Amino acid sequence: MLDRKGIRRKDRPETKFDRLERVRSMYPGCEIQACTVDTENVFRWREDMFRISDSLSQYKPQDTDSGEYYAMDRALVVHTGQAVHCFLDQSGVLIDPGMVEKIG
Repeated sequence: MLDRKGIRRKDRPETKFDRLERVRSMYPGCEIQACTVDTENVFRWREDMFRISDSLSQYKPQDTDSGEYYAMDRALVVHTGQAVHCFLDQSGVLIDPGMVEKIG
């Protein structure tokens, strides 16, 4: 791929910033709010409680010599006002809507 000056540049892997910018362009005026996910994969956004499916690998604990390690402990909520558009993991990767359940 060539840049504006005609200089060949290497393609780079997509970053969290790139993914979040793409989401912002899909939902103009949206806000992205980080929520802490507990060890039961539950998080609270405003007054609502949500549970992330146990089958989502990035939220499963990993056994270490020191005990369980959770690589991801945040979920990102993309919303406009009260309307939730989607959920992202803390790396900005879209979580399938079927993997997040509203529990209260």
